[in-house]
Amino acid sequence: MKNAAMALGACIVALTAAAVVAQTRPNFAGAWIADRPAAAGTGEGGEEGGGRRGRGAGAFSGVNQTTTITQDATTLKAVFPQSYTMVTLTYNLDGSETKNTVPTNYAPEVQVSKAAWEADTLVITTTTAAGVRQTRTLSLAAGKLVVETSTPGAGGKPVVSRQFYTKAPDAPAGRRGRRGGAGGEGAE
Repeated sequence: MKNAAMALGACIVALTAAAVVAQTRPNFAGAWIADRPAAAGTGEGGEEGGGRRGRGAGAFSGVNQTTTITQDATTLKAVFPQSYTMVTLTYNLDGSETKNTVPTNYAPEVQVSKAAWEADTLVITTTTAAGVRQTRTLSLAAGKLVVETSTPGAGGKPVVSRQFYTKAPDAPAGRRGRRGGAGGEGAE
């Protein structure tokens, strides 16, 4: 009987610890604007590493463009512009596979992803149709969304890029989308 009580107690402690960990996970929901890279592409506030100028390899959106993220207990969805279309990526937060169709230079391709929490960082591992494996992490630092992407590079050395995003302020109620105003100035 004593062993059963100890086992039950251990289960309760484990479940409580799991609930506390789940509560500390960040919520990335909101509209996020990609920061402009600092001079030379490295530095605070912008893209760092091996990404293309103005858009990190694997970043959600380009500089000054907005990525909208919705998140609940089971999924994270990111919507962002790419060329002349909007891309939607959905990830299951329980570690199960998700399939997303993404535009490429040639034709849309299906990519398979798995997302998992490592402390307060969301790690998304994606395999492209060509078998290339990419890792993207999402975290919050000093009020910014940080998206770090690692892809295989020449000689097996990973190419890592980091893109910072600033959360867009919520538009005041009743003023969304208004233009014009006194003296021809725009009102937000």
